[in-house]
Amino acid sequence: MSEKINKRLNMIFRSSFKDIEKNSSVLESIESKTYKTKKQKEIEKKVIDICLEVYPKAKIIQNYVMETKKGKILIDVLMINKDGIFVFDAKDISCKIVSNFKKEKITIENSFGKKFAIINPVKYNVESCLALYDILKIKIKNLYKNIVVFGDDIIYEKEELKHASIATINTLKEAIEKRAKETKDVFLEEDIKKAYDKIIERGENNGL
Repeated sequence: MSEKINKRLNMIFRSSFKDIEKNSSVLESIESKTYKTKKQKEIEKKVIDICLEVYPKAKIIQNYVMETKKGKILIDVLMINKDGIFVFDAKDISCKIVSNFKKEKITIENSFGKKFAIINPVKYNVESCLALYDILKIKIKNLYKNIVVFGDDIIYEKEELKHASIATINTLKEAIEKRAKETKDVFLEEDIKKAYDKIIERGENNGL
């Protein structure tokens, strides 16, 4: 076999190998995104199930998207019931939180010891609560309840926050009941429907 043919074959093999690597990388990326989406859907379903366990007649909105002056916001799960409006940010991530929830970003550490900064979900949820106030214009102290929910694989130091709750799926029911005590029986049935309809009108959603 001539040297020219050898070179040509080597080039073809190298090119094919690069294509295989590239395709494998794309497949891994798709699989990773699919896995993350599946985990997110699972934790949202768990949040909804617990909400309906505590408040069987509650109005629930899932994956609520709304345009605000600061851009779009996404609320994973939103519950309206007789005791107020509960805003849930749900994250099923397996890591350790190595900072507090008072800054704009929090630091998380994975199982390999690598640290990442992510948007503070408590602060993000504050913006969501403000956006809901802009829609409803109901000014009642502690009406909009900020609850951040993690999966049970999270590791973090418990922190008492004045206007928010951090929970895992295992402690979510307790967190809901604690926040509910701040505004017991604040809404009548017609108030719940009115608030729900106004919120639905302003955004993109999956109302349940």
